[in-house]
Order: sequence, then structure tokens, then C-alpha cells
Amino acid sequence: MNADKTLAYFDSFRSYAGPFVSMFGIYVAWICIHYASPRVYVSYCVPATIIGFVYSPFLAQSPHCIALRWAISKSGESIYNMFGILSMWLLTQIVPIKSKT
Repeated sequence: MNADKTLAYFDSFRSYAGPFVSMFGIYVAWICIHYASPRVYVSYCVPATIIGFVYSPFLAQSPHCIALRWAISKSGESIYNMFGILSMWLLTQIVPIKSKT
């Protein structure tokens, strides 16, 4: 009996969370990219040594550093847009829209 309630709870949760995950899963991926990219960039593109300082102009032009800078930039833009979309959706939930019929 208890297992049936648990299964029903998970089925209900899946039906509720499924659309949320499909809509916002890409934003979760962008957040993960935005979190990880700067850490990898610091490790591989600007090492914290004197030799790293000397190598940094050369490393900055390497393909992996260019890709990491792109990921940092684009993930920040996506997160910015995500908050715009979320705020507009919240506004539509709070402010009633009256039709002219």
C-alpha cells in the first residue's frame, strides 16, 4: 500500500516536473557551462605563475582558450535572457490580461 502511494507521488511529480525540465533544461546546461568555463579558463589559459604570465599572450590565442571565452560570454547572455523571460512570465501570471470581447 505504501509503495503504491510512493509510486503515485513520483508519477505526479514527473508529470509536473517533466515540462519544467524540458523547458528549462537548456538554461540549466548554460548555468553549468557558465560556472565551469571560468575555472577551466583560469587553469589552462592564465596559469598563476611568472611563466604563466609570459605564456598568457600566446595561450589567449589558442583554440581552447578562445572556445572558453566564447562559452563564458554566451552563457552569460543566455542567463541574462533567461531572467528576462522568467520575469515576463511571472508578470503575465500576476497581472491579469483582459480581452476586448
